[in-house]
Amino acid sequence: MGSSSLQLSTCRGVLLTMGNYNGTLAAARDLGAHGVHVVLADHQTDTATAASRHVARRLLSPQMTDSSAFMAWLLAFGASEPGFVLYPTCDELCWLMDKHRNAMAPFFYLYQPPQGHLYTVLNKKLLHQTCLALGIDQPAMWYTQTRTPSQAELTAVRYPVLLKPQTQAALVVQIKGVLIDTPQALREALDPARPRFRFRSELVADDPAVEVPLIQQYIKAAAKGIYSLAGFYAPEADTYLLRASLKTLQQPLRIGVGLCFESRLVHERTAGQLRALMDAVGYKGAFEAEYIHLAEEDRFLLIDFNTRFYGQMGFEIARGIPTPQLCFHAAQANWTRVKALASSSRQWDHSVTWKCRIAWMLKFYATTLWMGGGMSRQERAEWLRWSASGHTYDPVFVRDDPQPARLFIKRTLSDFLRHPRSSFKKYFLL
Repeated sequence: MGSSSLQLSTCRGVLLTMGNYNGTLAAARDLGAHGVHVVLADHQTDTATAASRHVARRLLSPQMTDSSAFMAWLLAFGASEPGFVLYPTCDELCWLMDKHRNAMAPFFYLYQPPQGHLYTVLNKKLLHQTCLALGIDQPAMWYTQTRTPSQAELTAVRYPVLLKPQTQAALVVQIKGVLIDTPQALREALDPARPRFRFRSELVADDPAVEVPLIQQYIKAAAKGIYSLAGFYAPEADTYLLRASLKTLQQPLRIGVGLCFESRLVHERTAGQLRALMDAVGYKGAFEAEYIHLAEEDRFLLIDFNTRFYGQMGFEIARGIPTPQLCFHAAQANWTRVKALASSSRQWDHSVTWKCRIAWMLKFYATTLWMGGGMSRQERAEWLRWSASGHTYDPVFVRDDPQPARLFIKRTLSDFLRHPRSSFKKYFLL
């Protein structure tokens, strides 16, 4: 249900955060184009979303990593201007909205499970245990009781592995994981004197065990093909909308953020398991689930489940699922509108191939990889041909909203020059 304690006859609009995220930009464009008053709150003023013509108002907020200051600001804003829809744009805000849901409910329209439920999927260890109980395939994972495990605890580990934080929420330095090839390297990585993953004290106080890293089987196939099921779920309206895609290129290549995606058919068994998972944890709203597809075994191994406006959400919008609008109306319990949008979304030909890429970024990355020896001249040419052919979608470059693209290029080049060492690893190496 929406935020039932909120007694307002009309909605003021939507409050978005994290202006440099592509998911935020996609939401602002989709909602703004359909007459929703879009307000952006951020600690930065020069973000891509802030430059969008679809943002009606820009507010300066504390940085989200200062949880106390940000929540104080958010609740003060809600008290002074009640009636905005609030939806998370990152794991950090998912965690804060889960932790403080009851405090926010009088001021904002929300569409999320009861307080405390979201952490089950934000925490990869808890998610893994839930999937085990439901019989959902995943890569092997080994738990240790402390950050200084005994030799016996590590004897079953099969290398290579990924050392991962339990969650991205409240993580001091954002990092997806570290690839480990040998037992000695794992012991060094687990050295408590040099913790790989540090969390802010607010989360550690709630969950002291969160500081123990996860050891997950590394599967080479993940580098060249992550299968994704993404869309919107509203059990109140019996609405379950899905689009499938394959992450065909990521940056960096071995463990990185998706850069190129291509549409795929929905695997029905996997889609059914995903719905069962959401029902089991009480989840509803926007989602993106990532899988490693073992083609020779026809198995899909769940590796991540995003419960927010995710990075490539615009790809689903371009393919007929207006996720931000659906979340906006679901938060207000406007099920008539949700059902009407869902009905239109179901009329989609999944057999037509669509491609998602930031064309400028792909050209830049393919060029630096080629210069660094990580990609041949022929491979670079093939990627550029792929980028320019067929049905394509660009999450940043849109003709009727050009300013975000200019900010994106400026920020990318600025970061490239300001951080030469990390840029070299990110752009030139495998």
